[in-house]
Amino acid sequence: MKSLFNLILGTLFTFVLFSSIAYGQSEEQLAKQAAAMDINTRQQALDELAKRGISENQARQMARMRGIDFDAFLNNYLGNQESTPSQGLNPSMPQTQNPTQIGLDTTTLADEVIMDVRSVGTTKSDSTYFGYSIFDNNPYLSKDYLVGNIDEGYLISPGDRLRIVIFGDNSLEVEAEVDLNGNITIPNFGVFQAAGNTYGTLRDRLTVYFGKYFSGLLSARQTTFLDVSLTQIRPVKITVVGESNAPGAHLVSGMASVLTALYTSGGIKTSGSLRSIKVYRNNQLYREVDLYDFLTSGSLNEDFRLTSNDLIFIPPRQSTVTLQGEVKKPAIYELKPGETLQDLIRFSGGLPVNTSRETVTIQRIKSDMERNGQDIYDRFLTSANYQTASEYQLQDGDVVRFFPILEKVLNQVTLSGNVNQPGDYPISEFPDLKSLILNAGKNIRPNTYLGKVDVYKENLNGKRSFTTYNLQSVLNNSLPIQLESQDSVKVYSLQEVQGEKLVYISGFGLDSSDSLISNPSQNVGSLDSKGRKSLFWRENLSLFDLIFQSTSFEELDYQSKLLTSRIDLKRFDAESGIFQVNTYSLDKLAELQETYLQPKDEVILYSKEVTEVINPTVRVTGYVREPMEIPLTAGMSVEDAILQAGGFLEYADQDLVVVNRERFDYNTGQLSQRFDIIPDSDYLLGNTNSSNTNFVLENNDIISVRKQEGVEPLRSISIDGAVRFPGSIVLEERFETFSALADKVGGLRDDAYLPASYVIRNGNVLAVNLSKSGNLQQSFFQDGDQIFIADRAGTVEVLGAVENEVNFVWKEGKKAKFYLRNAGGKVRKEGGKAFLIQPNGLSSKIGLFKNPTVLPDSRILVNRKPPKEKSEKPFIDTFIQILSVTTGALTTIILVQNLNN
Repeated sequence: MKSLFNLILGTLFTFVLFSSIAYGQSEEQLAKQAAAMDINTRQQALDELAKRGISENQARQMARMRGIDFDAFLNNYLGNQESTPSQGLNPSMPQTQNPTQIGLDTTTLADEVIMDVRSVGTTKSDSTYFGYSIFDNNPYLSKDYLVGNIDEGYLISPGDRLRIVIFGDNSLEVEAEVDLNGNITIPNFGVFQAAGNTYGTLRDRLTVYFGKYFSGLLSARQTTFLDVSLTQIRPVKITVVGESNAPGAHLVSGMASVLTALYTSGGIKTSGSLRSIKVYRNNQLYREVDLYDFLTSGSLNEDFRLTSNDLIFIPPRQSTVTLQGEVKKPAIYELKPGETLQDLIRFSGGLPVNTSRETVTIQRIKSDMERNGQDIYDRFLTSANYQTASEYQLQDGDVVRFFPILEKVLNQVTLSGNVNQPGDYPISEFPDLKSLILNAGKNIRPNTYLGKVDVYKENLNGKRSFTTYNLQSVLNNSLPIQLESQDSVKVYSLQEVQGEKLVYISGFGLDSSDSLISNPSQNVGSLDSKGRKSLFWRENLSLFDLIFQSTSFEELDYQSKLLTSRIDLKRFDAESGIFQVNTYSLDKLAELQETYLQPKDEVILYSKEVTEVINPTVRVTGYVREPMEIPLTAGMSVEDAILQAGGFLEYADQDLVVVNRERFDYNTGQLSQRFDIIPDSDYLLGNTNSSNTNFVLENNDIISVRKQEGVEPLRSISIDGAVRFPGSIVLEERFETFSALADKVGGLRDDAYLPASYVIRNGNVLAVNLSKSGNLQQSFFQDGDQIFIADRAGTVEVLGAVENEVNFVWKEGKKAKFYLRNAGGKVRKEGGKAFLIQPNGLSSKIGLFKNPTVLPDSRILVNRKPPKEKSEKPFIDTFIQILSVTTGALTTIILVQNLNN
């Protein structure tokens, strides 16, 4: 941040106060000058500028010409004093200069440049073709100007616009354009010959020129300073033809080169050449550009600056050569005549280290002279020698493929299997089988099968074979085995050779997490798809050991539910080929401890549920806090069950509880027997140790706690609208009439209109007419009901298939057809059935003989008829068809009558 501060500070104030110093100063020089000035605040900077006769606006413009936001610079680096809004660039990030800063005025480009640049689009090139992707990220697509950096050697010419600023003891600011004669006109100072000067020498000549008029500009102690900048660079019109993405005329900056022009025209099509781009000047071939030098080495030696009316011609590709396989840049390349395989490798960046230099295959198309009508193959495969790549010339259409080297590693032997450190090792250090296993493999692991070790070999033809040796003989030196390069050694475990030795247990009380021996990788200790738990077999593993390890045998609850009188042991009989089942009893522990298991044995446990209920329950329902099913315990009373259900709810009847018990009688159809129990409140509260009901619950009993008779929660309703005191009221009696409720809110107002009043229940209008005398004396209200009393100031809305959908002011006594008629009536051919929908939710049909009276805030809805399906036959065809049938029928009747006569 400090380096950036010094750079900006030095650049700004060196330009403003020390513009006589050379234009291309280094960052170190600028930083030293800025530090020497000791300017630390915004006010100090403004004061220093005022001493030099430079206003704040002038300083802002000068800074902007150098790409610096004057206000942002002062705010960010010289204090936080309030300043005017920024008119320049943000110094905290890299900036792209705008057209007014670096030259080409967008107004001089008109719409042609914008159209040329933006019409190219952003289509990505085919990545299989080498080089064309450099035009994908076109830096000119989002700009309205096409200029490059202005260097010191830029030659001033007609069309350039200059800004000259003199400041210090004297001041002058003028902007002038170089005319066709190469001159600029400076008001009050005459004409200056600007054309022919370079941008670097122009300021020196102007300093001498103005030194005749301003003191302090040429003196030894300089007090007047001069700066000159290019505000507009003359546009150059060039033409791009051939295989361009946007051929035609383009306007570019006078600093533009061939590469700039190619970017301007959107790049080159994959059908165009990158190797031979021709530039014509004054109708003659001026230069030829090969972009491969730029693409492969970054060299721009062949790029040069364009002049007005230059023509760039992009010819078609000279050739298409495809490079495939183990290369750095597989792609389709363009080669010039005479270029070789070595040139192709150079263009692709060279070959990777793992590329084989032995064989290079080339698929080639036969020449026209070699083809004849009898051959069905016009392509053939040949090979090239990498050593003579500089002499092997390629042809158009060639497909060159390089292959990777073999994966085989010399001096290698591989050790795998049941050893402590398997891997690849050098055979020079471990030449025999014993040293490879003991020294390289860090010895064998436990449970290794000592009767077998395999050594795999592979001959030159790739054929594999193996030889089996006795591992124990190898390790005790009785069988020395020498190894060869590329050998692969495999050491086996007991499980791989003999298979896992497991026993199984299934049935009641198994939990996969209880196993003391588990192996998740082989699902040992977890339940399989058959519900069995598997454990590793070991010597002297008894039937009792397996049960003890696999279940919660020590828990009394488990023992109380386990069927101890029967335990099955399934064992495979090799002679018969089937499983045999032997039965044991937990009551004979000595026999279980002396019965030893064999691999693949399965033990099956049973619960007492095979003959009895082991998990009895009762159910508590009704007015308790948590209705639930509860495990039945010995001697459980009704009060015990109610306590486990959370106790009584409010309004529960605590004086009588009903218990239903299973009593099935097929003849009478009886399902249960009812018991009325008076709960013992002292036992519930813990004042006594036992219930005085002496009623003990049984399995599947259902306890029902009822609500107290006549007890109901309070009901609250609201009455709004045309009443004297609208608001909420609470019902004092179970049955309160509408008249009584109206009295509680002060009665109805004089403008109240009961026929249009309505009741809302649960968000919906309740279809009831409050004006009927019967409803006035009935009580049908529920908690939360909302009563709205309408008044006589209402409206009537007519909707649907009418000529004019409209709202009317309600008039007492008017009927539905009155409003329907005043809405223009039904739409002809579309109007269907009409209905009157009253505000109280009731509706009536409007018809020929039905014209109901309308209430305020009602709606009249006219439905639209569904469109009729058009007949496929015209009316005249239908008429002729009916007439034909009728005529035929009459003719038949006449003939029958004549025959009968």
